Amino acid sequence: MAGARAIALLLAQTAIVAAGAVVMAGFATRRLGDARAVAGFAVLYLLNPTLHGINVRDVHPTAFVIPLLIAAAWAVDAGRPAWAAVAVVAALAGREDVAIAGVGFGVWLALARRRWTVGVAVAILCVVLLWLDMNVLMPHFRGEPYPHLVKRYAYLGHTLPEVLASVVVRPWRWMPVVFTPEKALYLLALLAPLGFLPLAAPRAAAAALPGLAVNLLSTDPFLFHHRTPYQAFVLPFLLLAAVEGFATLRDATWRPRWLSARAVVVGAGIVSVVLAARTVNELGVSKWSLGPDQRAAHALMARVPRLVPVSVNERLVPHLATREECYVFPAGLERAQWVLDREAIIARQQVAGFEVVAREHGWALLRRKS
Repeated sequence: MAGARAIALLLAQTAIVAAGAVVMAGFATRRLGDARAVAGFAVLYLLNPTLHGINVRDVHPTAFVIPLLIAAAWAVDAGRPAWAAVAVVAALAGREDVAIAGVGFGVWLALARRRWTVGVAVAILCVVLLWLDMNVLMPHFRGEPYPHLVKRYAYLGHTLPEVLASVVVRPWRWMPVVFTPEKALYLLALLAPLGFLPLAAPRAAAAALPGLAVNLLSTDPFLFHHRTPYQAFVLPFLLLAAVEGFATLRDATWRPRWLSARAVVVGAGIVSVVLAARTVNELGVSKWSLGPDQRAAHALMARVPRLVPVSVNERLVPHLATREECYVFPAGLERAQWVLDREAIIARQQVAGFEVVAREHGWALLRRKS
């Protein structure tokens, strides 16, 4: 039954994320009025390698932010502010840091739609919500201070106000962190599948800046990879800006005749397919069945007793998530009785108090010493 429930959740997430193509088409219809272009953007949404990367990891509440925020933008343009508010609140209910995307939506309202008062109010409210989540709600329920700020932005400060102040008054601290080849490649991987169209609509694209700032300022590589859930705070705004950029390029008198907006969308679709290929995005045919690596992981998971706390690789968490205590390694090591992760990752953490039970295909299974 647990396996069936997990599969149902994964299928439900996929269906909800895929439904974003419908709201994408609705938004594009109001902005473009071109059936072919609308269909092109719906397909471009479904092909997007960042969207694929978010969906294939596990069931993650941030995945729902993408269709919800696009739906909110569609509702704003359709003159349905109440529905827009419902979509934004639903997105914010997912987890604490979705407030960052809420700030982005406020920026979109202010700059892309010139609704300055509402946009500024939404952005301020989301900053306040983020502060409350990090300093009141999360510490209360976790029984400890909010951990991610210190781990990812310690070089800027230890509280949200300190980090924000450093960004403004101490640029020499963050510039070497932001301007690196790895982060330039990250931006390229986000923009190329959209034909760089967001750059032609800077007012709309500015809504992606809060999410991008969080990712680019981080020292954690997980945040600045184009396939991770944290891109859910960036991708919806880039998609909205791509539609605006298409309209700008289509109507521009300065562009060369060979550079048509439709050709850019076709090219973006080709780039998306390439980035979603087996060698880059792990969505090739070989992933439709278990390989030696996956079989090894399943065999080692089968050796872990059912009733003990575990700390495991994040990709294995969905397989063990019905346990009362299942942590993403290295979290929960003080309580875990068994550990299962890549040998290299375990070696970097220098795990003490455990003994190796088995090794297979780069995986290591550890048990707490008695």
